[in-house]
Amino acid sequence: MASSPPSKRRRKGQTVVGESPSKSTSTQEKSSPVVVFAHGAGAPSSSDWMIRWKELLKKALNAVEVVTFDYPYMSGGRRKVPPKAEKLVDFHSGVVKDAVSKYTGHPLILAGKSMGSRVSCMVAAQEDIDASLIVCLGYPLKGMNGAVRDETLLRLKVPVMFVQGTKDGLCPLEKLGVQKKMKAMSGLHEIEGGDHSFKISKKHLQTNGSTQEEAEDAAPASPRVRFKRSLFPLAVYNFSKAMEQALLFHIYWYRTNDVKWWCGKTPNPVPCEYYLSKNMMIKDEVHFLKISMQLALDHAIHAQSNIHSLGPKCRNELEKAAWSDCLKLYELTILGLNKAVDFSPNVQRHDRQTWLSAALTNLETCRDGFIELGVSDYLPPMMSNNVSELISNTMALNKAPYKEPTYKDGFPTWVKHGDSKLLQSSSSLASQADIVVAQDGSGIYKTINEAISAASSQSGSGRYVIYVKAGTYSENVEIGSDLKNIMMVGDGMGKTIITGNKSVGVEKISTFNTATVGVDGESFIGRDITFRNTAGPNNGQAVALRSGSDHSVFYRCSFEGYQDTLYVFSHKQFYRECDVYGTVDFIFGKAAVVLQNCNIYARNPPSKINTVTAQGRSNVNDTSGITIQNSTITAASDLKPVQGSVKTFLGRPWKQFSTTVIIKTFLDTLIDPAGWMEWNQSLDTLYYAEYMNTGPGSFTSNRVKWKGYHVLTNATEASAFTVGNFIDGNSWLPTTGVPFTLGL
Repeated sequence: MASSPPSKRRRKGQTVVGESPSKSTSTQEKSSPVVVFAHGAGAPSSSDWMIRWKELLKKALNAVEVVTFDYPYMSGGRRKVPPKAEKLVDFHSGVVKDAVSKYTGHPLILAGKSMGSRVSCMVAAQEDIDASLIVCLGYPLKGMNGAVRDETLLRLKVPVMFVQGTKDGLCPLEKLGVQKKMKAMSGLHEIEGGDHSFKISKKHLQTNGSTQEEAEDAAPASPRVRFKRSLFPLAVYNFSKAMEQALLFHIYWYRTNDVKWWCGKTPNPVPCEYYLSKNMMIKDEVHFLKISMQLALDHAIHAQSNIHSLGPKCRNELEKAAWSDCLKLYELTILGLNKAVDFSPNVQRHDRQTWLSAALTNLETCRDGFIELGVSDYLPPMMSNNVSELISNTMALNKAPYKEPTYKDGFPTWVKHGDSKLLQSSSSLASQADIVVAQDGSGIYKTINEAISAASSQSGSGRYVIYVKAGTYSENVEIGSDLKNIMMVGDGMGKTIITGNKSVGVEKISTFNTATVGVDGESFIGRDITFRNTAGPNNGQAVALRSGSDHSVFYRCSFEGYQDTLYVFSHKQFYRECDVYGTVDFIFGKAAVVLQNCNIYARNPPSKINTVTAQGRSNVNDTSGITIQNSTITAASDLKPVQGSVKTFLGRPWKQFSTTVIIKTFLDTLIDPAGWMEWNQSLDTLYYAEYMNTGPGSFTSNRVKWKGYHVLTNATEASAFTVGNFIDGNSWLPTTGVPFTLGL
């Protein structure tokens, strides 16, 4: 539901520059913008014109500071021919980022004179620059050859205020018809008789019978503000109070009250506009993010209520199975969104992005379950309230560069002291166990499910250790979201074995429900255990382990199955010195995960095609992906004799933005020369990369030629997918007692 533009009249209770504000000074300062003001081609920031306008902008915009600077070609005090505007963007961006860093939380406004205004627009068009407004003082729309230079303006999503003289040869006002084509909101202030530097001839002033005082007191005559007789020959320009009001209302109050404009910053503006009140006052970007988060949470709760009511209406067991999955997945979604709406200082923005990504994964898995089980006709009434779109909007708004978390005594602030003490201890974990499980009766319980049930009745938030003695435990285990900080320790791979045989092909259940072990409770640690699914190679998807546990770690564990063995479902995960066996998509999911120093074994598949990974990033702002580092990918014993008849690929794209990176890993002869297998139409949007791999399967000369495939040679780019950067490992892995390498 589109909102109507707010009135340009002053609203009751609103303050403007030059009046005493009713709110406190600290609140006013927090809302004051920082302005980065760029000079034109011919005069530096120290020119009289720039100094005068710096003062005017600071006053008119109530700026906390107006930052001016000189482009490199102005250095040395000599006037030089400026380079093309495009070559000044990087330097200009650096100045902007320094200003934003200095004034964290303040709105950013970019301003510029002539060439400086054009470069400001180019900077504002960059993805990592979050400007609230651009003020263009004499935009040079007309090029030297007469061409209209409007490319950057047409790309902008940031509001623009044009201030142009009516006698400006570099921007005849008829050329500013480009405003109608622009995506961004824009305004135009005309300076009657002004040239490109706003200089008005004496003759023009005399013709209009104006004096200096009259020029200062001139007020705008209409919403399309015309600054009549507002300059004098020496290009000295004074805003009157009325002009200041017009500027503020046009570029600030209009913006903050225009729900349509705010929603235009999101990938899904229609549901945003529909659900937000058109009369809502949005203060700033953070306020809009909070509102959007709460909107997504409210609609998720409403959707969950609707799903509860649909249970009795299920027409068969397949519909009931898919419905049951969705019920759980919506509960997990609400849990994650409740964490995401917490804006207290100890919540990092990148953690919030992970929770939002996981929430979106839950909803997609709910939808996929209905399709997988062939009951998609029951799906529409369950997925029709736009929760996915609203979460996607919050992900786009929340996306931000990584900031270092806070540490105390070498540990993150969220880690309790007792937990870190336990995990640093060199004594046997088995001797520290809260519960011992043993099939022979020598422990407290004989089954793992009994131990999990006992753990759920325990109070406290410290680490809870379950020691599972050697043996084969035939049971399906679910560790719910209410069970946090569980550590399950065995006697070693191949000694402590948890096994199941559920599959999509036999049980007619979703892939999500086939897991021998499923973990949702955060901070789970598994050590020295084999997780196995024995459904076999011909029964379709059959998961050995499904982990949706945030900050989960698996150390010296084995995962054995065929199709879909290891389901890295969501959140941040780490696997070290583990073995993984499978055939089709046997490491798959939508988590942000690093497998480090692992052995990956491809088995003999019925289809004669193996795919090691199938990563499921579906949103451009998602944080998920699979990194395989310092590992080995080779043939299992059953594949080696027939390896020549089987094609084995490093992965295939499950979703549109599928992301998988192989780093410094030994690739054996089984890897097909093409490396990667096509699956859907996402070859341009996926991100697949290889960096410094070794072995006979590592040669990249015959790899796929997709736009989204990369052979990395730059350590900086590869480092983005390491433990330290990709899963923020230094903030949570030190407490686990598991070895890890942060970088390459």
